[in-house]
Amino acid sequence: MRFFRRMAGSGAGWKTFFFEVIIVVVGVIIALLANHFVTQLNRRADMLEMMRGVELDLLTIVQVASERLATEPCRLEQERHLLALLQRDDPFWQPEVSAALNTGLDSQAVPSVLRMPIRNWPETAWRAAASSDSVFALDRVQVTGLNDVFEIAADVNFTMDELREKKAQLSHLAIEGEISAAQRRDAIALLADISTLESLLVVNVTDAREAILNYHDFQTDATLTDYDYTAEDVEAALVETIGNGRSIYGECVQASEYAPFVDLTERLIDIEIDRSVLEIPNEEAAE
Repeated sequence: MRFFRRMAGSGAGWKTFFFEVIIVVVGVIIALLANHFVTQLNRRADMLEMMRGVELDLLTIVQVASERLATEPCRLEQERHLLALLQRDDPFWQPEVSAALNTGLDSQAVPSVLRMPIRNWPETAWRAAASSDSVFALDRVQVTGLNDVFEIAADVNFTMDELREKKAQLSHLAIEGEISAAQRRDAIALLADISTLESLLVVNVTDAREAILNYHDFQTDATLTDYDYTAEDVEAALVETIGNGRSIYGECVQASEYAPFVDLTERLIDIEIDRSVLEIPNEEAAE
């Protein structure tokens, strides 16, 4: 009380006290703002590092999704061919499996009668990001969009695991021998299950790729500049990928499905890739 009485009795003392309080308050505010600014900078830096991994996974998904869609016509050819064989009225089963279809599967004792690219989609980078504080540096729309894509990735991986199991149950069709009408019907029913799962997979693969291509908030170059890729490197990789696909599945591989991967790669590292590698040879011959 004496302190306040002395301050009340002295106008100059009161003003000094008031200004000291103001200076302290302003100092505290500045310190808080500076701390907030540093925190935001650190969060931004952490977010960019986090997104490098996430966006590399997005690019990988576009690549494997394009490969899966490029081979979709081949999938239909394989299923129709196998169905035609199963519908024959013949007590003896004579498999007709292309040797090319089992290229690179030397570790398998029994050849595959159906084959499509089965590559697990990466999910771990986004799972780690979603559980970290760095994700708060992204806005709600970005988080929602990324979460949707990686939920589809989880569904795709689950479906591919299911397809592996079901296709393994058809492996006996790679061996010749007697077959009953009931066994043919069971195999056709299993083939129908596989075809349905493959069709659903195509829908999810298409949706995921489209969502990534429509995602305009890429924060990084997805680490591509770290590898110093050139247009020639990407073109050579595409030629090799398409060539390998055609050597296994045939000319049914639709190379133009790799165009979205090319678009995104060009967008991330600002290069121009020769798209002639995506042309179908049969179309050139027809012209």
